[in-house]
Amino acid sequence: MNRINLIVVFICLALISSGCSQFQAVFNKEGRASPHALTKGPQTKKTVSQKIKNKDATIEKKDHKKTKPPKEQKKIKKQKQPAPLQIQGDGRQPIVTKKGTYYFVVKGDTISLISEKYKISRDHLAQINDLYNSDLVAGRRIFIPNRKTKKDFLSVTDIIRAKKIERERSLRSIKFIWPLKEYVITSGFGWRRGRPHEALDLSAKRGTPVFAATDGVVIFAERYAGYGNLLVLKHAKNYFTAYAHLHTMQTEVGKKVKKGEQIATVGNTGRSSGPHLHFEIHKKTQAIDPLKLLPKKK
Repeated sequence: MNRINLIVVFICLALISSGCSQFQAVFNKEGRASPHALTKGPQTKKTVSQKIKNKDATIEKKDHKKTKPPKEQKKIKKQKQPAPLQIQGDGRQPIVTKKGTYYFVVKGDTISLISEKYKISRDHLAQINDLYNSDLVAGRRIFIPNRKTKKDFLSVTDIIRAKKIERERSLRSIKFIWPLKEYVITSGFGWRRGRPHEALDLSAKRGTPVFAATDGVVIFAERYAGYGNLLVLKHAKNYFTAYAHLHTMQTEVGKKVKKGEQIATVGNTGRSSGPHLHFEIHKKTQAIDPLKLLPKKK
């Protein structure tokens, strides 16, 4: 009996040892517990569940990458705004263009200073910017044309120069008369508030007759800039007279006129504050104070 019992015990032990080795190989590497995990008793189930959760999390991440929302459109680059004009004193820095320069008046500026700085005559500067009858205030924009682009007549002097009229020699004397019979002198010849005024302003009612100051020939008769309706007459000894701000012009270019003949009527055209006659006398291209050549007022 003892032998039989020993054999039975030996067989049982053999079976138990073989069964444990088979049980340890139950789980594989595909998410199942390793052989060492089963030897840890109650912790085996926890370890397996954690690995399963980790695997699920990995799968979710992959799915999230696949379903990632489209990238946002790139923001359109803003266009660069031009740099603001720099302020200098009471005005802005000059703006240079192909046709000329835009200058901004600063406190203390005069037409003389600006004309000297940009090498342009005071008359040209005043005429092209209508400075004869307006204020030169800080901040005002003034245009200074390039010499190459100047084509239009800027003053009576330019008109006379552009006509290229032959100078004549005459021994006969020449006398002028007042172009109006009834008038009031509202502005004289010379500089007025820092601006050139190369004429007499004779105030009169609109429609008042305007007469030729002496015998001559009409060389210019049209509307022009600040002058409005303008007549220019050529006289003996290279004298010229100009009549501006006219309401009507009753003559034409090339026509000869006699002293005292009506050639126009007083108006308010162009740059004018009221009905009046702007009257100029030139010797060649030089403006002369009309009071030096007109008969003294009685």
